Amino acid sequence: GKELIRSALEILVPVLKKRLNSDDYKRSIDLTNKIIYEEGNSVPQLAHIWHVIVRHPDIFYSHCNRFARHMINSVHRLGLLPNCPQENRALTLEIVELVLHWEERQERDSVEKSENIEKGKRNVSEETDISSPSKKLKNNKGQPALVDSVSGSTSDGKNNEYFLLDQSMIDTLANFIV
Repeated sequence: GKELIRSALEILVPVLKKRLNSDDYKRSIDLTNKIIYEEGNSVPQLAHIWHVIVRHPDIFYSHCNRFARHMINSVHRLGLLPNCPQENRALTLEIVELVLHWEERQERDSVEKSENIEKGKRNVSEETDISSPSKKLKNNKGQPALVDSVSGSTSDGKNNEYFLLDQSMIDTLANFIV
């Protein structure tokens, strides 16, 4: 049964973004998160979900801030129990690697985003009046959008949440690896 579920998920998950509209895709992410929350005590359920996420990290990357904390908290239940299967221990190491990779990628994206915002501010300041208190950028609809210089978010409500590991998470991952 487990192998049949995994093979079905291997076929379905990679095409989620292509086959679902944005609302249905967001709903599928919400439902995945809900299952993690509700069925988090069931190690086999968690193992299935984490296996899917580890096998398809790019699909879930844009929502990694919703999954990473749960992943870190489940590391001990999956891989440190004395009677846990070898497969779960290997999965747990893949989870640790994925969380660290996601954090590294988020930091890289954050640096690139701040550089692009700075370039955009310089271009806008050249085009706008120097006495103007706010600098305007155009959003993807061609309408002006104000840029918050601290957070990098725009007035049209688009703000990417970045997930960065805090010290307790780093300690949890380090304790597992050691």
